[in-house]
Amino acid sequence: MNEECCGMIRRIYEFLDPESFPAEMPTKITVDADNPDNGIKEIKTLPEWLMYRFDIDDERWGNLR
Repeated sequence: MNEECCGMIRRIYEFLDPESFPAEMPTKITVDADNPDNGIKEIKTLPEWLMYRFDIDDERWGNLR
């Protein structure tokens, strides 16, 4: 990777504040918060949060693969 790319990744990482983990996020975003099917998922690391975001986008927009 070039230095510009590494710098961008570093700024994103700092912006997301890795000290804010673990975090709790809803398992699904397409059901009511009061629905018992909507559990809570603990996110322990930044990579887990990124994967969670990808899964949520798949849920919201559909799997485009």
